[in-house]
Amino acid sequence: MALFKQTDDGRPDKAPLPGIGRSRSIRPNNASVISSTLIAEGKPSAAEGLLIEGRLECTTAHHQKHLVVGENSRVKADIHANTVTVLGQLVGNIRSNGMVWLAKSAHVKGDIFCGCLFIEEGARVEGKIEMEETADRS
Repeated sequence: MALFKQTDDGRPDKAPLPGIGRSRSIRPNNASVISSTLIAEGKPSAAEGLLIEGRLECTTAHHQKHLVVGENSRVKADIHANTVTVLGQLVGNIRSNGMVWLAKSAHVKGDIFCGCLFIEEGARVEGKIEMEETADRS
């Protein structure tokens, strides 16, 4: 007898999916924030994580840690980060040597290059997806 009811894919029923869900904060630890009222242009770069809640237009957004595109944000940039979570709209390519998570509210117009990809039902992608072998997936 199982202790927990499981779904068809083996996950416990009603268990939150890893990294996505209302029960967890989307703000990475030690992160900078582009707030919902800020419109930023240029070439941002940071050593810590970044949460984008506003509008960002640039050629490349490069971050060494976790980059989050917030649910109400509009980003027009190529993203280079260790891990990427998209909840809002992104026009541009994503390149990650870690995990890319697309929430059900995500809309990506661009190509995705990553070692690991998680897509929630309802997320939209207009572009190609290439899974690349990474040296370390931890």
